[in-house]
Amino acid sequence: MTNVHESRMNFSFDSSVTVTKFDETTFFNKHYKKLQESKGIDFIILEERVNRFIMIEVKNFRGYLQDSKTKDRLKLQSSKSVIVETALKVRDSIACIVGANRCQQETDLSPYQKAIDSKSKIKVILLLEVPTFSKKDYKFFTDDLKKKLAWLNVRVLVTNMEMLQEEFSWLRIENLPNSQ
Repeated sequence: MTNVHESRMNFSFDSSVTVTKFDETTFFNKHYKKLQESKGIDFIILEERVNRFIMIEVKNFRGYLQDSKTKDRLKLQSSKSVIVETALKVRDSIACIVGANRCQQETDLSPYQKAIDSKSKIKVILLLEVPTFSKKDYKFFTDDLKKKLAWLNVRVLVTNMEMLQEEFSWLRIENLPNSQ
């Protein structure tokens, strides 16, 4: 079992998957981050049993819905939307993994490059915690992210923590104490 904290939540991944907190990898921090404004996705996961590579970005807006910046980030037409930010993080993360593979030595991203090079299914997930969202809202956001990532030919899902746990039996998420 691997436990990781992100956005005031605890993520527990069972041993059937390989999980890495992308923005804490050595290659990302020592090399790729030197490029100004580069960003990375929160989690990268290999689910080898079903030949799947998963990227998860976590955005927890519980307790911040009255904030004007949050309201802007939750508008699909905004250039600062959480969808645009996630698409850019996916782009940067894929580029970083490809770059890591071009190094002469093994890096902490090497296992993930093999997944990108192969015929692995790739799934991009935006875990979006917005207490006021309905299933219809999540569908609109999924459709928008799908359009922005069409170049990558991936499956896309924008969801909340309850629905995400229903999809993956190897994942448990709980809110950390004192998180609204």
